Amino acid sequence: MRTPGTGRVPGTRPTSRPTTPRVSRPRAAGQFIARGLVEGDREVRRAMERHHGFACRLLDLTDPKPGSRNPLVARLSRATADQATMVSLAVLLAAFEASTSVETWRSPTAEQKRYFAALAKWGVRLHWVEQLVNDPEADAHVAVDADLTDLDPAGVEPDAEPDALARDDQAA
Repeated sequence: MRTPGTGRVPGTRPTSRPTTPRVSRPRAAGQFIARGLVEGDREVRRAMERHHGFACRLLDLTDPKPGSRNPLVARLSRATADQATMVSLAVLLAAFEASTSVETWRSPTAEQKRYFAALAKWGVRLHWVEQLVNDPEADAHVAVDADLTDLDPAGVEPDAEPDALARDDQAA
């Protein structure tokens, strides 16, 4: 079951990213914002179509309501230049985060790859599944950690005798 609007299974990933508590903006935030606006096709467009609801939640603002002024506009109207940059960054990060799901590691978009690379560069500790987005080999430790290295894809030890498997099934 996915957490609504976040594309994640509870217990497997954090429900939100720490995008706004940072006091100073991360290195190359301006470049990330500019490139996100230029290349963030699907992710940014979908967030705009949804009135940046996920960004509003991350920034502890009220959910946008149809026909009303978006709470982000009010926040930006009284923001300093640095605060506006951070709000812009949060809006883009929220757009990319909202575009992720538990399946993102299988076929990430170029923008999702850039998003996870930026988070890692900025010191955000990524879940091992998130690391798979940019490093498909990062899951090599999973089989070793789970001691599954001697199992074939069906989960059966290759050298196991059929009678031994039947005894194991009866014992269970």
